Amino acid sequence: ATRVEVSGSDITLTAVPIDSIHAISGLTFEEDNGVVTVRARAVVSSFLHRGDLREHFTANEKVRRIVLNGQIIWDDGAPVSFFTSQVFQTRHDFMGSMPDNMRTAEALSMSRYLGTFTNELQTSEKPYVWKIIFEKKVPENEKAVREDDMERFAYVLLGLIGNLDEVEYSYTVDGESFTKTVTAEEATAFFGRNIKDCGKSARILGDLLSKTG
Repeated sequence: ATRVEVSGSDITLTAVPIDSIHAISGLTFEEDNGVVTVRARAVVSSFLHRGDLREHFTANEKVRRIVLNGQIIWDDGAPVSFFTSQVFQTRHDFMGSMPDNMRTAEALSMSRYLGTFTNELQTSEKPYVWKIIFEKKVPENEKAVREDDMERFAYVLLGLIGNLDEVEYSYTVDGESFTKTVTAEEATAFFGRNIKDCGKSARILGDLLSKTG
């Protein structure tokens, strides 16, 4: 776990072990164009190393982002949660790559909340559409809640996949087929700013994740 304070180019970082067995033995800092990369090393607690470790670092320019052991912990003026960092790192420019799309869906645990699904992509002309086809029927008494969840997941997908224009869901309720389409314009209206900004900043993505719940 971490506690981080940033003022301009100055960083104060405290790394905290998650149990009493371990201790933080070292923190190293590197910087590149406002991005500070920190590596923390944990060891078994001993008389040489006990508990947490607090270090100060002054960068050569204003700090934009801090990455600790591969995870973004601070970005664009605010701390970033582990979940937000994990999801943000799946961002990609082109929705035509289904493996990349699924990395984002898996980071969001979409199938856990919405159910298992198959996929179709419309990439021959705009709008570029990711069609998500649910394998199991949606109970009638869950339709409204499930549609609300579909919208919220779509907002995040549209924010993280650069050229994705629409997410279309296909599902059945009591034998009747339904489709639900969510556009990038609708996602922007919900968020109150360009939804594609989420692919530029983990902090902005964190704001969207908070708003979608």
